[in-house]
Amino acid sequence: GFGYFVIAVASLMTGSAAAAFVAGTIAFFAPCCSGVMMPTYLAAISGHKPVRTAMLTAIYIAGVATIVWPITMGAGAIGSLTSRFHPQLFIVGGLIMLATAVALWRGTMLSLPFARQPEMTGSVGSVFALGVFSGAITACCAPVLAGAVALSALNGSALGGFILGGAYIMGIVFPLVVIAIF
Repeated sequence: GFGYFVIAVASLMTGSAAAAFVAGTIAFFAPCCSGVMMPTYLAAISGHKPVRTAMLTAIYIAGVATIVWPITMGAGAIGSLTSRFHPQLFIVGGLIMLATAVALWRGTMLSLPFARQPEMTGSVGSVFALGVFSGAITACCAPVLAGAVALSALNGSALGGFILGGAYIMGIVFPLVVIAIF
């Protein structure tokens, strides 16, 4: 009965969380993400003692999470509200994906609304701002982020979106954490 249901949901969530983590790691290695995240992160942590590096890493990750978590949690909440219309939404989503593919194939570029990068002062606030900027830059990996958002929407709850968004965030910052350790 209920125990099997809980096990099935936990198994699904574990697989989805692993997929979201892998998607985040893949997104990091896209040139547009690593080309921004790596230099900003290294600039933020360079020259600090290990304890301060760990603190600045956590603040940087919090900045990234400020952008990604609302997206995945919102998708989870919307997924729970729209579960009655799955067939129609799959058709609309497929059409949007096809339109995006055609736009990318034609070379259409979407510009980000940033006029300049945040200035580096070495403060906690600037490291958080760099994390927020880096979180926004992950939109350049829209297909990968869309996969994490789709997993969140299919999960059908804001809590599921929070968990899957956290897995995606941990995946995208995992290489940076490894760098910080060494």
